[in-house]
Amino acid sequence: MDPFVLKESDSIGAKNIEVSFYFHAGQESHDPLAILAFTNKDETQAYWGTDSDIATGKTARITGDGLYTVSVSFARPIKDIYFSRIMIKDAEQLWPKGTIQVTSVTIDGKKVNFAKGFTFSDDHTTTILSLWDPWHKGFDYDFHPRSYDGALIKGSKLLLKRSDFIGASNIEIQFYYSTGE
Repeated sequence: MDPFVLKESDSIGAKNIEVSFYFHAGQESHDPLAILAFTNKDETQAYWGTDSDIATGKTARITGDGLYTVSVSFARPIKDIYFSRIMIKDAEQLWPKGTIQVTSVTIDGKKVNFAKGFTFSDDHTTTILSLWDPWHKGFDYDFHPRSYDGALIKGSKLLLKRSDFIGASNIEIQFYYSTGE
């Protein structure tokens, strides 16, 4: 179908104008993107949402309330960890009250016990849930902490232990995202 422009003079005296068109959705979605971010101190083992020869991952487009899965696989077993987080880019602008509730953690094919965490944002753009993060020693209310059940438990910032990561190659997290609306 060739594109055309309807001029005002073309419609003089018309009672109805009918237009047929095709809508072509682009490849890129504007839904927020969830990733399982991971890095060691020198970033020789890191994943930020883009596959490389070091790590590959599964991301999830967040379209609203629902169950999602993110994962990362490393070419070599993890030797050290600096931090690991579920990060949902651009979610804060759409759903500033959104929360992340981890429902399962699987490391190298085995289910792992985890603690309750809390959701926050340190940049007012990205919604975050830390799996292991030594930087946050407690609640910083400037980061707008919130929990899926409304209860913030002191010390709940770490879902996993450092030792859960060491020696692992594959990490998969399933979580329920609530927009808070």
